Amino acid sequence: MEGGGAVGVSTLLTGRVTTAQTGTTCVVLSGGNVYLGLIPNLIRRHETEAGRRLIVFTRLPDRPGGLARLLTIFANMDASLIEVQHVREGLDFSVRGTGVQFTVEVRGAEHADLILNAAKAEGYEISAITGR
Repeated sequence: MEGGGAVGVSTLLTGRVTTAQTGTTCVVLSGGNVYLGLIPNLIRRHETEAGRRLIVFTRLPDRPGGLARLLTIFANMDASLIEVQHVREGLDFSVRGTGVQFTVEVRGAEHADLILNAAKAEGYEISAITGR
């Protein structure tokens, strides 16, 4: 929000304007310079902070089916996959391995724990980066 959009809020917060005796007091937030590309980032950040996104990291064998097996665990736990990133550089692992960062949509902290525990039960060394 640009400065002009904050004028109404600041007048209420400083007590320069009093609220209506009856009904609802409303402040109009406006501004022509709002960058709409910022909105999706704010939504993603809120979802992560609210525990609705889980970001995890694990190492996988870089062989056919390695990624699919872990994704099947996520799917069986009703986690919706949002993003997958292979991390092949900057980590110490064999040439037949890869690091993978996943972002999944979850229902909350309990759901996130269930997903992590299910992956660990199948032998994956998986850790939450955020969302848990």
